[in-house]
Amino acid sequence: MSLRALQRTMLTCTLLLVLLIALRGVMQALTFVDAGDSLDVPLLRTVLLEGEWGHAWVLQLSAALVLAAMVALGPRAPSTASMLQSLTVLCVLWAQSGMGHAAGDNWHGQWGRALDTGHLAGGGLWLGTLAVLAMTVLPWLRGEAQLSELATLIRKYSFCARAGVLIVITSGVLAAIVY
Repeated sequence: MSLRALQRTMLTCTLLLVLLIALRGVMQALTFVDAGDSLDVPLLRTVLLEGEWGHAWVLQLSAALVLAAMVALGPRAPSTASMLQSLTVLCVLWAQSGMGHAAGDNWHGQWGRALDTGHLAGGGLWLGTLAVLAMTVLPWLRGEAQLSELATLIRKYSFCARAGVLIVITSGVLAAIVY
């Protein structure tokens, strides 16, 4: 996969994320509307901009828009861009944790949100590495791939995938104990 194709895939995914977050906001607002009634601006303002859920939703949508803009502009300095994109993804995940059980009364302070964010990040790391391998290794297997290069690539990504699984299991067990 070329760098340009990878950037197009990343942009498509981030724009889809923005769309899904916006749709989630509309669906959340619709849960407050009785059958036959319509959405109005005061209701949308209350649901989407006020309260803990609304604040988390706005943060998540804003971070996803920033991420989409960073991906669209392309990497200026690859290491800096990767770090900023990673921090923005963590911001999206942190906001997500503010819209669910982790923001509830079972947790003291921000521990539940931190654990939930770690759980989501671990799952993303695990599944993300599998997606990268699928996009890079599978096409390589069709051609004249060098076995040693392929083994090195799998070994590097395998470490990340195992770390993601470890994070998912640890955070999941801790959350299950609390819940």
